Amino acid sequence: MNRTLPPFKKPAFWVILAAAVCVVLGVLLLPHRSGPTQLGTSQAEPTVAYADGTAYAIQLDDQILIRSSSKKWTERDLPSTYIWIRADGSIDTLYMVPFAGETYPYPVIDCDEIQSVLSLPSGKGIIISTRKNGYYFHSQVDQVLPVPFFPSKDAFPYYPITVSPDEKQVISMNRAPGETGTSLYRYNVDTYQTTLLLPGDPADTAYPMGWLDDSTLLVARRSGYVALTLDSQVTSLPFACTAPQVATVQDGLVVYVDGDAKKQTTLYVGRYADGALTSILEEPNVIPHLTDAPLISPDQTKLAVLCETDAGPLEYRIYDLATGGYTAHPAPEDGTLTSVRWLDNSTLLLTTEQAEGYAAWLAKA
Repeated sequence: MNRTLPPFKKPAFWVILAAAVCVVLGVLLLPHRSGPTQLGTSQAEPTVAYADGTAYAIQLDDQILIRSSSKKWTERDLPSTYIWIRADGSIDTLYMVPFAGETYPYPVIDCDEIQSVLSLPSGKGIIISTRKNGYYFHSQVDQVLPVPFFPSKDAFPYYPITVSPDEKQVISMNRAPGETGTSLYRYNVDTYQTTLLLPGDPADTAYPMGWLDDSTLLVARRSGYVALTLDSQVTSLPFACTAPQVATVQDGLVVYVDGDAKKQTTLYVGRYADGALTSILEEPNVIPHLTDAPLISPDQTKLAVLCETDAGPLEYRIYDLATGGYTAHPAPEDGTLTSVRWLDNSTLLLTTEQAEGYAAWLAKA
């Protein structure tokens, strides 16, 4: 006589039950990661007025959202403080946002006399150039001090392009009277001296892309990319592909693609050291949408980039630079991703284009 065992006495029952318990516990014990949080909307695309890895300020139209190192958000109207700059008979306004004993200068340009505006790496100052001279603004105890400096009179107009990591050297593009090529000049903030860094070439161009180290620039030329030191030494820079297109340079890391960035290509990240560029990431068969925003996390462990998907909409990917693996994330709610950038080692700022204007989002990484 065959006897049928109750389900709970069958070995298979306990195997299935144990597996189910493991699945439930696994789900419960997984780290919870919420989706992006909307900061707000604006008619103009949101911009970052300040970010140093511990605190940041984001502009949404006429408001500045400030997050301090204590992880608290404060909303300020723009302007909160301002000063006037006279340039060739006109008046321009520089707005500032005081917070926690610091003043983060934030320029609003409404006059053609202002040639260009350049933020310092720390976010604690800016450089503004006019048709006649430049101004170096830096923060000191809730006030902004304008320091006029006068580049070589043979090199006008004055277009500052980048500032060295120690904020002591200002690199500018200028064309002296009679020159047919654009030269690069170096202005020393401490000595007030301007020196020629790279003479202009009428058959070529030279545009600084960023700093490979404290004294070396990556410069884009028609003939290719070169490394340029502050003592005017130029060396070729070998890349991992034949037609590199550089998107951004951050603390010695170079993000670039092979050829057109909006076609299927290979995405690279190279590390500069001792005059060489060594690949630490090579991702083939991607269609990235690259910008000059900070795509590398401040601790240099992750890369954030927008990529096209087979379905069409853009997603943002977070690459682990140690393993080469990545996680893919869709755009938040209704909207098209337009940019992604790091605010600190675990926080991204996403921008989406909505039916009316833009939206800013915070996402954990």
